[in-house]
Formats: sequence, structure tokens, C-alpha cells
Amino acid sequence: MSKFIEKLKNHTQLSPAPLGFGKAPVQAKPRILLVAGLTQANIENIAECLSGADAGLLQANSLSSLDENLSKLSQSAPDVIWGSWLNNANWSKVENTKTKADFLVFPPEMPLVDLPSALGRILEIDANITDTQLRAIDELPVEAVLFSAKPDKLNWQYLIMLQRLDNLLAKPLLAVVPSGVTSTELQTLWGVGADGVV
Repeated sequence: MSKFIEKLKNHTQLSPAPLGFGKAPVQAKPRILLVAGLTQANIENIAECLSGADAGLLQANSLSSLDENLSKLSQSAPDVIWGSWLNNANWSKVENTKTKADFLVFPPEMPLVDLPSALGRILEIDANITDTQLRAIDELPVEAVLFSAKPDKLNWQYLIMLQRLDNLLAKPLLAVVPSGVTSTELQTLWGVGADGVV
């Protein structure tokens, strides 16, 4: 299983307390996960830039370019869990499905390809998705959902959309947010159902 997906499930949900006598095991308090979104791989002091992040997410237009960059990033920041976000890809060239990424974010337009079983699958959705489509996502072989609408500043409309998604989805929900998000805003996002932010 993907390390990030496992972390997402473990850090966002409390296990039920065991029945019977004895001391209950100590559980980490659930919290929102932070994924650092990158648009390029050549960033100086990448390890410092990613300190505090639970994972890194590199955007690209093809799996081959992603893997070249992920190799460099993995050497610069070996302790970081790396994911790939395929956007605007030329789907006719998606043949090589072996990737160095731990998880993959992809839009609904991506064709069905044979992905490695250990690769975490995160489906990208936007604000135009219908309630019926949201309910259908729970039956798909994806582990989480990324809401890719990114406001310039967090607003009530964005919170309403996230709450709607949380109400209709059983899968973990990630949201794209501006880079200057504050701790108070993160608490608010956690309150409306975001399990992680990019």
C-alpha cells in the first residue's frame, strides 16, 4: 500500500477504543495532513522547503518527465514521500505506468492503464461534479479524492463546496489551498471535512 495513503488513513481517523479492561493504547490525535505542491523540481534547499510537510507532490505533463524529476528530488530529500500529479497530459503517450512515485493524482479523463498495485490513486475533481458522480466515486478503485479548485483566498463559497464533498464522499478528501494558508484557516478546513491540503 502507498505510504501516503496509509498515513492519510491513520492520521485522520481514530480507531475505536478496545472493549474490556486494561489500558487503552495511546493514539495520535487526528490532524490535517500537509502536502507541498511543486511545479518544478530544481529548487534549492528542497529539504528545508518541505520541512513539516507530510508529502511532496510534483506536477508534470507526463510520467516519464515526472520520474526523471522524482529521482533527483528523492536524492535531495530522501525522507519525503513523493507523489505525482498528472495534469494536461497527452494521454495517447501514457504507456509506461511504472513510476517511482508513492501516489498518483490524476484527472477523470485519464484512460484506464495498468497501475502498480502499491501506487496510491487519488482522483482529481473540480467544482462542476454532480452529486450522483460523487456517490459513484466511492465505488471506484481510488483511495482518495483531490478537490483541485484553488481560490485566491479562502472564502465561504469554498468552505461550502468542501462541506458538500465531505457530506457525499466516504473517501479521504484533499483540497488545494493558497500557499499562505494560516493555522486558523487549516483548522477551519479540517472542520468542514478536508483530511489534507496541497
